[in-house]
Amino acid sequence: MTKVRKSSKKLDTYQICVTVIEAKHLEQNGSPMVVVRVGNRKKKTAVRKTTDNPYYNEVLYICSRVWQYFVFDLTCNMDTLLSTRLELAVYLCGRLKRSKFHGNIVFEVATVWDQPDHQYHHKWAMLTNPRDLTSGPRGYVKCNIAVHAKGEKFKMQPGTDGDDDIEGNLLLPLGDSRYFATRQRARYVFTLHRVEDMADAKGRLCYISLSFAGMKSSTSSDAGGNPRFDERLIFKEMFPPLCHRARISIKCRKSSRGCCRNNTIASYLLNLKSISNSGEYGFLPTFGPSFLHLYADAANLTGAIYRGRLLLSLKTEIDRSEAASSGAVGVHLETAASIVEDSLWRLDEYLLVGVIYDCSMIDRSLLASGRSASLELSLGNAGNLSYSDHQLRVCDEEAQENDNKNSAEEETTYAATGCASPDSQSETLAQIVTSLDGKYNCLEFGVKKPCVFVKSWWPNTEWRARNTNRLTFIADNLERELERLQTLVTLGHEAAHSAYNSAIRGLQRHCASYLHSLRSLAMGCARPDDNGEDVVSCMTSLDRHRLNYCRREIEGVMQKVKVNGELGDNGLIRIAMVHARNHLRIIRSLCKDPQHTLPDIFLWLLSNSRRLGYTRLPASRVLYAEERPERGRNCGQRLNLFLETRDSSAVVCQTELFLWLGNAKFAGACWSALPPGYRLEDETLGGGRLDVFPKFLEYEKSSKFQLRAHIFQGRFEPGMDSSGLLDPMLRVIFQGYTMATRVIKQTLDPFWDQTLVFPAIDVHGMREHVKNHPPKVVLEAFDRDYCNSLELYGRCVARPLVKLDTETYSPPDFPPKLRWHRFGHDDDNGNDDRRPAADDSGAAVLAAFELVEICDKDQALDTPDLVSSSPRVYRVPEDIRPKMATYRIEVVFWGVRDMRRLNLAPLHRPKIVVECAGVHVESEVMENAKRFANFQEMRVSVDLEMATEEMYYPPITIKAYDSRGFGCFKYAGMCCIPTIYVFMQRLITKSEYESAIYHSSRKSRPTVQQHTAVAIEPDYKKTSDDQEEVAIALMSYKKLSRQQRHTASSGTAGQLLGRLLRWRRTTKRAAATAALDRDESHDWWSKYYATLEVSKEVL
Repeated sequence: MTKVRKSSKKLDTYQICVTVIEAKHLEQNGSPMVVVRVGNRKKKTAVRKTTDNPYYNEVLYICSRVWQYFVFDLTCNMDTLLSTRLELAVYLCGRLKRSKFHGNIVFEVATVWDQPDHQYHHKWAMLTNPRDLTSGPRGYVKCNIAVHAKGEKFKMQPGTDGDDDIEGNLLLPLGDSRYFATRQRARYVFTLHRVEDMADAKGRLCYISLSFAGMKSSTSSDAGGNPRFDERLIFKEMFPPLCHRARISIKCRKSSRGCCRNNTIASYLLNLKSISNSGEYGFLPTFGPSFLHLYADAANLTGAIYRGRLLLSLKTEIDRSEAASSGAVGVHLETAASIVEDSLWRLDEYLLVGVIYDCSMIDRSLLASGRSASLELSLGNAGNLSYSDHQLRVCDEEAQENDNKNSAEEETTYAATGCASPDSQSETLAQIVTSLDGKYNCLEFGVKKPCVFVKSWWPNTEWRARNTNRLTFIADNLERELERLQTLVTLGHEAAHSAYNSAIRGLQRHCASYLHSLRSLAMGCARPDDNGEDVVSCMTSLDRHRLNYCRREIEGVMQKVKVNGELGDNGLIRIAMVHARNHLRIIRSLCKDPQHTLPDIFLWLLSNSRRLGYTRLPASRVLYAEERPERGRNCGQRLNLFLETRDSSAVVCQTELFLWLGNAKFAGACWSALPPGYRLEDETLGGGRLDVFPKFLEYEKSSKFQLRAHIFQGRFEPGMDSSGLLDPMLRVIFQGYTMATRVIKQTLDPFWDQTLVFPAIDVHGMREHVKNHPPKVVLEAFDRDYCNSLELYGRCVARPLVKLDTETYSPPDFPPKLRWHRFGHDDDNGNDDRRPAADDSGAAVLAAFELVEICDKDQALDTPDLVSSSPRVYRVPEDIRPKMATYRIEVVFWGVRDMRRLNLAPLHRPKIVVECAGVHVESEVMENAKRFANFQEMRVSVDLEMATEEMYYPPITIKAYDSRGFGCFKYAGMCCIPTIYVFMQRLITKSEYESAIYHSSRKSRPTVQQHTAVAIEPDYKKTSDDQEEVAIALMSYKKLSRQQRHTASSGTAGQLLGRLLRWRRTTKRAAATAALDRDESHDWWSKYYATLEVSKEVL
């Protein structure tokens, strides 16, 4: 077997560039110096003697250095980068090189990252003394700050007018400047109540450390697996703060060899922007009381991934009292009262069910054949067998302590939260690992599919997940419609506006249903009090603010859609697409709730008590609700999950399983969602209980199916090799069997034209259910390097088309159509038929998959014939492959410009190769590019076979080589055009040609339709040139069409006036010709003919 290279998880390198320009309003007759600190590193400017307005943006001619420009390199992940502190401080230097602190400003890199282009340009940073806020501003420092990835070019900002206006150019966070111009003193009150399910603490002393706005404090220590603190940390800082991320860390003290060490168990970054709103109906940062589920950091993956949950609340108070005006920035600790958790939520029993149907793609280097393996399913740590004994022991200890305090009943209920019930079975029985084809290992289950279930008690805050799932449902439907619409827009289809109108009507219908459901959602989280009389709402303050904010945003989307109206034609389709993507962006931003509901679900692969790999997915994705929009997108479905190692460096295996999570009272809905065809005995249900599941689901219904994978062509992005080209190969995995295509050398648009026929397998379940929910197919793309090593490029999951033996293999259902499958896209809801457009950053493969049911005979009679080009290598059948036609591609090779050196050697004899659909068009070798950079023989034409349908059009790859003599060509570079559609031209008849040449009438001339495939990016940003589009955001498309027609008529009048004044332009033609030669925006053909004239003079 060929060795697969495992990609390691690398950290990115970022650069923080700070330019100190000048400072103003400092202490008079001082000698200021600016110190820039980023994390633990600092750099400083030169000292300016006896001035209160120093200027640093100048060059020192003695050493020819620019002292004010500093660059800091950080190698870290994104979370670490955003939480890095950045400080600008001014010191006044005195005698004997002593410096005195004058003032500073501290903020996080996240503040810069949120700005347009990730930079501040010519902004004034206000200096303050953190020990004395009553002193007011202590000066201003003008600076430029930019954050970007190393090697990336950032946008250079032009000089702006009014830079001396300090109040109008203050360095402030992104938002309305009205709320930041007058910052106020505020108190950020973090109340830390208790921590649950800390399995890794093992009875050691634990405490909570909290850092915010450059200040840090911690609670007192407490021992036990569920420590209780009930303490309040109060931070005094200005509002709005420049640091909007608070880091909460749970640490424990461990004594060894006479020294005490602090180990971080888990940490969490609480973003204040996600729990506040600066709008007209906004609110101050608030949170909880609610649980925060904590997970292991990427740097500390030993032990459990789920590290427990913290009961936390946050309240922000604006301090307007006169007594507080003398206070300084700081933090202090207070004792807080315990909260009554029964008033916030009720404890309900939840049921997590999983049925494993397939476990394949097991890495042979991690788990060899003949060894035993099993799978474990858990909700948080509920079901994790490594910590079940610890959880039960903690529950017993807490119950015994509460008995002594005469409060055993209440506290035992809390201690049991998050623990699996004794009758749960979270691990499958161990089975022997086998291999079906010698490439990957697998677990063969046969007719008995392992079943696992976990029952545990959790606080019921389902209204948050239901609200999130309903918003996700709206966003998913809109995104699906926009993907289909993008294909029509790119191809210029005449029905694009009809598809847009249909998508907008669906959006209005879903938004109206969401607004109607908000009232029932609020009533669903209310319950009677202890006396059973009044209704008590379980919502927190943030829950109420969030629901009101979601309601206003959805109403705003509906208002914009109503005002814009529907389209009558394709004239304004691109502007409408921009508006639709803005609607999608708004709805997507509402989908994430900062307050957690349930912990993540974990699936582990175990072997002899060793945890080889795991995967995790949010609980809201499989959470059950009675209404379909409020249900998780994957609830009650068969999922394909890839289990990875702890450091995510390699895939351990692929698992296909059924998942269902919901309240235990809805256990009957889980039985209804299970794939039918199994046989169940009464004694396996544990006395007829619906919340108890057997160890196996034995299927008595099965059918024999054969998979046929039709791989036609692919499209890849440059990357893996140093040349930018690939040697791609596809590997198809299905139910433990693996087959691969041939390797195509040095290309980005491989043309395989292969059909892979898999051995027949038994698929268990009802034939009708398999028809609608077939097992998925896994595709892996590899790049073959030297020494036959394979490097993984990408992976995707596809859904095959099922043909039963009772169906006729004829249109319209059969044969299957070729579709584009994007790598990195899990095709859970069907194939993705969207053509990769120019704005797609991922690769894709054009393929079709059919799962054919076969009888007892060797081969099905009603299937297409497979034509073999060589032994066991089949071509795609004619009725599946796209309809081909003969096209003629004409390439005009003009010349080359600005060719860089290759390995320090200049490129004097270049050659250009154009590839399309497996056809190569080569230019001649240029004699001397330095002397004459144009080709002598320019026009080359060749015929090629290409699909007639637009969605199958292949890309174009342009490569450049340099001739080094003796038949040796060195690869210089390449350019990839996503589709050839933009170059398609309609041929005209002879009569149209003659009428265009010999008749001067405009009516007789043929109308040439120019197709332009310009895809608008989803993250489209408005610039100063888009003010017209911004103005029509709330204008009807019909009114806009009339305005454009009026503009067109005005343009026609202007053309007539230009003809009358043509004689005035004749005298200036000579001067305009010289100006066009210097104009880079002029068309290339004019420049080309101009270079021909120059070449004649040179020769």
